[in-house]
Amino acid sequence: MSKEELLDKLNVYLNDRQLAVQTKNGDADGFSVQKSLDSSLKKNTAFMKRCRTSLTADNYDLFIKEIKSLSLEKFVPEIILSITEGLSKCRSVKDIQAAVRIVFFLYQRFSVSFIRPLLANLYSMLYPSPADSISGNLSRSSSAVTVSESISNKGTSVNIAKTRALLRIFVEFWLHGLVHVPDDFKDFLPAVYASGKKFRKGLFEEKSLQTPLVVILVEDVLAAPSNFSLLPIVSSLVKSYKYELFSSDEALPGESEINKCINRVCDSHWRLQLRTSLGRYYQDLIGYIESRQHEFEEYRDQLSERDFLENTLEGTSNKAEDFLKSIEGDIANEMQDSFYKKREEVMSIQNNILNAEILVQTGAVQLWDSEEEHQFYETFPELPNLELAEKKSFETSGDQEVKAEASVEDSQKHTKPSKSVSVKIDNLLQALPNFMSAEQVDQAALEFLFLNTKASRNRVIKAFCNIPRTSSFLVPYYIRFARIMTPVAPDIASALVEHARGAFRRMMNRKAKHEYDTRTLIVRYISELTKFRLMSFSHVFECYKMCLLDFTSFDLEVLSLLLENCGRFLYRFPKSSLQISSFLEVVQKKKLAAALPSQEQLILDNALYFVNPPKTSSEKVRKRPLKEEFLRFILHIRLSETNLSATIALLRKFDWKADFEILYSTFMEVWNMKYECLNSFASLIASLYKTHPDFCIYVIDDTVDSLLTSIDSGSFGDSQKRLAQAKFLAELYCVRLLDVRSIIGILFYLLPPDKFQSILQFSPTAATNKENELFRLRMIALLLSTCGSSLVRSKTRKTMLTYLLAYQCYFLAQPEVPLDMQFEFDDVVPKVRPSMKVHKRFDEAWTALSERIQSGVDDHDQDDEDGGSILQSEKSNESENGHEANDWDDNEENEDSSDDSESEEEISMDMDDPELFNSEEELDEEHIHTMEIDEELSRMMNDSLSSRAHERGIAFDVPLPLRSTSGDTSFSDLNNLSTENEENVKFTLLTKKGNKQRSQVLDVPYHSVLAQSTKSRQEEELIERKRMKEMVLNYD
Repeated sequence: MSKEELLDKLNVYLNDRQLAVQTKNGDADGFSVQKSLDSSLKKNTAFMKRCRTSLTADNYDLFIKEIKSLSLEKFVPEIILSITEGLSKCRSVKDIQAAVRIVFFLYQRFSVSFIRPLLANLYSMLYPSPADSISGNLSRSSSAVTVSESISNKGTSVNIAKTRALLRIFVEFWLHGLVHVPDDFKDFLPAVYASGKKFRKGLFEEKSLQTPLVVILVEDVLAAPSNFSLLPIVSSLVKSYKYELFSSDEALPGESEINKCINRVCDSHWRLQLRTSLGRYYQDLIGYIESRQHEFEEYRDQLSERDFLENTLEGTSNKAEDFLKSIEGDIANEMQDSFYKKREEVMSIQNNILNAEILVQTGAVQLWDSEEEHQFYETFPELPNLELAEKKSFETSGDQEVKAEASVEDSQKHTKPSKSVSVKIDNLLQALPNFMSAEQVDQAALEFLFLNTKASRNRVIKAFCNIPRTSSFLVPYYIRFARIMTPVAPDIASALVEHARGAFRRMMNRKAKHEYDTRTLIVRYISELTKFRLMSFSHVFECYKMCLLDFTSFDLEVLSLLLENCGRFLYRFPKSSLQISSFLEVVQKKKLAAALPSQEQLILDNALYFVNPPKTSSEKVRKRPLKEEFLRFILHIRLSETNLSATIALLRKFDWKADFEILYSTFMEVWNMKYECLNSFASLIASLYKTHPDFCIYVIDDTVDSLLTSIDSGSFGDSQKRLAQAKFLAELYCVRLLDVRSIIGILFYLLPPDKFQSILQFSPTAATNKENELFRLRMIALLLSTCGSSLVRSKTRKTMLTYLLAYQCYFLAQPEVPLDMQFEFDDVVPKVRPSMKVHKRFDEAWTALSERIQSGVDDHDQDDEDGGSILQSEKSNESENGHEANDWDDNEENEDSSDDSESEEEISMDMDDPELFNSEEELDEEHIHTMEIDEELSRMMNDSLSSRAHERGIAFDVPLPLRSTSGDTSFSDLNNLSTENEENVKFTLLTKKGNKQRSQVLDVPYHSVLAQSTKSRQEEELIERKRMKEMVLNYD
């Protein structure tokens, strides 16, 4: 770029900043529109669609024309969303510059009402998850690098391109004056219900609200983790904005006008800060290259990991060199010498390692997966140089001389020597089935060397050929024995080869499917003979080709066994590699043409995978500090109800200021804890709240924040994480640490907004993601089963009864649900509200919900626009423990129903009330003592309830009285009389005096508590019996 072009570019920035200030102050003279604006809906809709899909430099003139001619005031929110989506698709520099100019003209027309929400949306795209950085989001998206190198490179490049484009857009916005500091748009960032005005990014603290946004973003990029995945982005920023952001005080000596413009665009103080961060980033890069060099030396024996590290090291070095070339001035002069010196050291060490590996690969070490296999198949003991009579007879004499010599020996010697040899051979043959190691085989071979006669060899061959079918594990040891004896007795190996070939031909002709052990034994014979190189490759491939002739299920199974046993050896051996590769291609074609069943195809695919597995990298274990390991151990592994007090005592010994980050990260990972111990973890948080209330509030707020954010994302990989967080929040409500409105807010948040526009409007046919819908239902059932009983019996009973009907509508609107979810639905509603009817059809549930709303039960909540407004009028003053609520009886429920008539002023409570969470200084000793007493009382009640949960009640074993006189009225007549008189109900009272029992009929008022509770219990029992009967009859 020439000096004139640079000066023109800087002047454009300064002029645009002046226009932006005038627009912000309300001066609209800088941008003129036509007098009569076109309000056509079709043209306005086409403009928004073009903003979303075609925000490019080619359409720049058309955009400017439409901005001046169309009436867009009514569609500003839609235009903001369309522009946000269009900016996210821009990649080239030319398109980004054109898009920024278009946004600038829209800003001149609509002022801050347009630009501030747009900035908030773009910032949320750059930081999609709370408390994350740019590098954290990118490293999480590229975490698949250990699974597949090609996939990871593709995913990483896509995310780098997107992040680079968004950063360039923010920098251009800042240079043109559309944004200055985070304080310009922080109020428009998405806020979460439970955390109030908590911002999504931890960088936006009070001290950094007036820091230029570009400085914050660039420093966040330079603070990337140790993998330096954002190095291309850093190089792009430095290359594009080296004068505007990274230049020194005298960027161009002698050009005072240009230097003055640069100082006006970005103050020298911020440029010095960015240059300092850039130098520190480069030093970390040099250290990273050194660490990768050490890893390359460590994994030199692992081919896949070594190749991956080599490519990574080379790619990082090339990126670092490009980064260095993009820097000009004093910084480059300081860095250049150290970089090239370090690169030469790395490349020399890398070349030395590769040369050493080439020398190692000249042997057969790479044939085997481990050193033990290499020793077993390649290393054999040295036999002593003995001139045996039997060996001489083979080399120098014919068969007649052998017979004559043997007859002479038999005539001269008696049978005593032959008997001693025979006894030793018997002992050796008896020891053969006990071979369990290579050392035993070597010792037996040395012993047989001194007994080497033709008769002895025949007996050994016979023993080797008659291995039991279920003892195929002995084959490798027997073949090793034959391989050791090959120099002095080659007929043993040749006899075994002929035996294996004949047995394989007979097996392929018979195709006996039931003889699996025999097939395994014969294939093992051929495979071991191949590995010890006793069978020629032509004979081995003859066996392979026999399996391809008919390609039946039997042939396919034998082929799979051959590939699993010796296919990898043939593939790695240089002389057979090309032949087995072509054979595998033929197998693949046969497999595709044969249309095999799924089971047979799976067997063949596993065998082919075993022959040539894909390259995989070894998983690198993350090394955590010792203190963090101990904290994870006591929370994630050891935590339970029995050691809760001991765990709290250990946690109080931590330095909560110095170890805040470790404690915070460990406490936030609730999904790593045991699911059944989340109630204990909630009790632990409640205990720590006495001494560390701020920390507990941070953990609870961020957990709610993370849960609601992950619900919107709908990522299937975070399912277990979301379930654990929901369970944890429900347990927090049970221990009175979370407000009732927060739990109800999460419950209503799980109802999808596209179906529940309001509590009076429901759209069961809305197109939604089925997996997300089912997971929302699972989370609702989890929350209701954990703390639903307490919610129903609290001051929000009316809201929860309405919500249960809405939940039934939402569930019954699903076209298909799994069977386990159906059972869960049938159980959770009676568990939360036993007297509520569980509807089986959507029409019935929707009618019940409409009748409840129209009857005026929640008439004071209908002024709000959405169903979530129910929460604002029915507020709770305290929440009950969910474990205790399950044991409450119906009398207490009636008492709660009478409490609903209390005024709203007595039960209203604001989540943002500072008195709800007292600071550490306001907790006096008396208050702490009272909380400890409440905690101990609650623990005693829970222990008592849990101990009596499985107790059986004493059966009422009293015989009913029999009336001895006929003049008395029968029990059925009493029932008939009671139906005639609706004001009273007949009850029979049993009394006993001595050994005599008497009955007395009592008239109990129909509206009494005893009569109503008895009647409701009988109805519930009848409904339960009908439900169980339907479940049994409808069970498939």
